Amino acid sequence: MGYGKTTAIKWWSSRRTKSNQSSRFYKQQITTDSLTDFWTGFCKLFKDYPDLYEQLITLGYPGDTPKLSFCSEILTDALSKNKNNIYFMFDDIHILPSNVITSIIMFLAKNLPGNIHILLISRNQIFNEKEKMELGHLLYEISTYDLRLNKNELYDYAKLRRIKASQEELDNLAISSEGWFSIIYLNFKSYERNRKWLSSSTDIYSLINEVLLDPLGKEEREFLILIGISNEFTKEQATYLWAESGFDGDSDELLNSLSKNNAFISKTDDLYRYHHMLGQCTRHLFSRKPEEYRNKSYTRLGDWYMEHEDYIPAYYAYATAENFEKILYCIERDRAKSLNAEHAQDFFSWIGNCPEEILLNYPNALTTGMIKMFAFNNSAELRRLKSLLLKSLEINKSLSREEKNNLLGYAEISESFTAFNNISAMSEYHRRACNLLGRTTYSADTHDSWTFGSPSVLMLYHRSVGFADKENEEMTECLPYYYQVSDGHGSGAEYLFDAELHYERGEFIDADISNRKAMSAAKTKNQFSVMLAIEFLNMRFELLYGNFGNIERILKSMRELLRRENQYVLLNAMDICQMFISAELEHPENTSNWLSEGRLSDTLITFPALP
Repeated sequence: MGYGKTTAIKWWSSRRTKSNQSSRFYKQQITTDSLTDFWTGFCKLFKDYPDLYEQLITLGYPGDTPKLSFCSEILTDALSKNKNNIYFMFDDIHILPSNVITSIIMFLAKNLPGNIHILLISRNQIFNEKEKMELGHLLYEISTYDLRLNKNELYDYAKLRRIKASQEELDNLAISSEGWFSIIYLNFKSYERNRKWLSSSTDIYSLINEVLLDPLGKEEREFLILIGISNEFTKEQATYLWAESGFDGDSDELLNSLSKNNAFISKTDDLYRYHHMLGQCTRHLFSRKPEEYRNKSYTRLGDWYMEHEDYIPAYYAYATAENFEKILYCIERDRAKSLNAEHAQDFFSWIGNCPEEILLNYPNALTTGMIKMFAFNNSAELRRLKSLLLKSLEINKSLSREEKNNLLGYAEISESFTAFNNISAMSEYHRRACNLLGRTTYSADTHDSWTFGSPSVLMLYHRSVGFADKENEEMTECLPYYYQVSDGHGSGAEYLFDAELHYERGEFIDADISNRKAMSAAKTKNQFSVMLAIEFLNMRFELLYGNFGNIERILKSMRELLRRENQYVLLNAMDICQMFISAELEHPENTSNWLSEGRLSDTLITFPALP
């Protein structure tokens, strides 16, 4: 911390670019320990490559080997045309959980082309001794010792800064600072200002405050403290935050002046960032501001993010301000699509801590919250939100009858999942939704996996011994009601249930006919999860007939389809298909590691399809 790691890499990359202009540098500053934030930031590096960006953002954080392999293939295919050196730089990598990020870095280091290099900047050791041995010649390390300034380097730095101090003073500084660049920089700033050296016993944060903050005018100081609530910011964002500060100073002038005279503020492209130590100081000072001012500032920060549809930081800014109205409004705008399993506990907390009288004013957020509660396997809270919705609609005087019916219809769809795999019970909700809704529901997204990642519809919905025929009839009778309100989400599933049932009974001609009907219906609505389950049945047919080459062809073509259509969420379902075939052929070595090791927590398959 404070040894000049970032500055050294910035200097090196600048010189590297000048000597070889064809080299490409992609830098990401890690600011939170969220793997979702990390992945979103990584994807944004490729904003000039829209197809690559879309592929990576759809793939999601590659937390397992299959997704890592796809990630490697995607990057290799997109960047292989560039034969020049490409550098990915990750600053402050130590903020991320080391037990997950190191495995990803190691995989990519071993599998990406040789012209792609990864630079990691960390306050702590990144790899353990075993990992260093595995990486071998692929790993090059620059340690703290390499970054410390020795006496001669300190003399040279003093000369560059035109510090007219005696050799004895510089020698004492070299000893007291132990070559720590930030301490030397702050001492030189102090010496330039008042010809005094800083106390060696004072901690670094106090020194930053003494040298960089105390000498500023009130307006500059307040600007620096306020803007520091954001991990990184643009000039426009700083202007937006400063506009309601109560000061008249020009934001652009303040930012230009402060960044030019402060090495602890860096700029990459259009983004400004505080060095971690400066950020710690300004946030400590901000925490001492009146609560009303703090909440107002964080709310305004959330407004900035929401206006730019950057919903995750918006949620957390509003949560810091404890502004529940804004959180609920953000849920309505985003429809909670930005929230994933990593955010589940925070989502529960926001909804759980929100006063009931506020929840009642946001019926759209309640219906959105219901489907999210199902996705996060919290049925009790889903039912609570349903009761609040009914109460909300009863007291609401501004919504029309049609709007209220639509909200009730959305709620029926969401609540139907609490009766999952009881076909008739689910259909009762869907039929009520059909009577209420004047449009398709947003409680069901046609792009989502209808099978929850299962490669078999029969295994999902067959629930009682001796009742398969009744269940088959129910699927045929009930699913059209769901298709009506969901724009065909899951199309073909009723035919597939019938096909799998015929297959299990050895009625292969009838099974094949129903399976073909299922494929035709699924293709009309691009229902890839159903199409995968159909192809899994086709693989079982080929296994039965001994056409092993056709099985490989189906597996390959299905993987290619999923990749082409960015359906990475179904990759683990393909692994299950592969596992089944491998087990039947007595080749368990072809099974994916996450399955053979029983690591169900690593899977993209959601809980209704998990054992």
